[in-house]
Amino acid sequence: MLANSDKNNTIDQDYHEGENSQSQQVNLEDDESSTHGLISGNLRREKRNKHWIKRHLPYFLTLMLTATNIITLVVWRSSSSTWQAPWPSSILELDTVRNTLSEVEILGPADIPVEREMREFYTGITDDRRTEFLGPSNAKTDVAWGSLEDVGLIRLNEQQARLLGVPTAREFNGLPGSYVGVLEVFHQIHCLNRIRQAFYREQKGPSFESPSTIQRHTEHCFDYLRQSFMCLGDVNIGPVGWNETTQTYIAEGDGIKECRNFDKIHAWAKLHDTPMAPGNAALPPTHDIHHGHGGSR
Repeated sequence: MLANSDKNNTIDQDYHEGENSQSQQVNLEDDESSTHGLISGNLRREKRNKHWIKRHLPYFLTLMLTATNIITLVVWRSSSSTWQAPWPSSILELDTVRNTLSEVEILGPADIPVEREMREFYTGITDDRRTEFLGPSNAKTDVAWGSLEDVGLIRLNEQQARLLGVPTAREFNGLPGSYVGVLEVFHQIHCLNRIRQAFYREQKGPSFESPSTIQRHTEHCFDYLRQSFMCLGDVNIGPVGWNETTQTYIAEGDGIKECRNFDKIHAWAKLHDTPMAPGNAALPPTHDIHHGHGGSR
């Protein structure tokens, strides 16, 4: 009986162990199946994501590029509008309107307020835009040049007169302590105009230039210098002499002036000098720099 009981117990134990083993095997197979399904699902999702990115990436990049261009254009327009002056509507307006910048400097012995401006030069070489000042001495050009000489002497007080460093005349029939001086920019324009008028009476040029080239080049040089004088606007004050016999003022022209150091400018120019182009080097020394289309001044 005991033997049979032990045998039965052994059989039951073997049965349960076999049943547990089969259950564990089934669970393991289920786990493997679940893991495989999870991996397969992840791979499918990753593949779909890559396909979506690959399909939509060009549209995304195009959108980003368009947005960047729009932002850049808006920023450029807003920044450029802060410094660009209104464009003159005519050549005459270009020569008279002062498109000023914000900074004002007080310069010269007379404490003259000087505003900076952006100005385009028209000197009749690279295009057909001609100013009223360009050309030989005649009724039209002489009136234009004369309009720049409508300022003669300026009144100075005693302190300003002392700053000249040299004596200057008292104002005729003026108040005590009142003196006179010449604003140099107008003195320079006056002298250039006198040279212009004298030059055109007997116009000459290098022998290799045609008469039309000589005239065109000469007109350019006079108008270029005029615009340069007006651009630089020399606010030094020149002293004035007095002739008691004739009761007239006399332009002295001498005196102490506040200048830009030309020696340093000259040294800098030589340091940054560059050889001429082959075509320029073949020309005579008096014609080194060509003023035609595409040339440099």
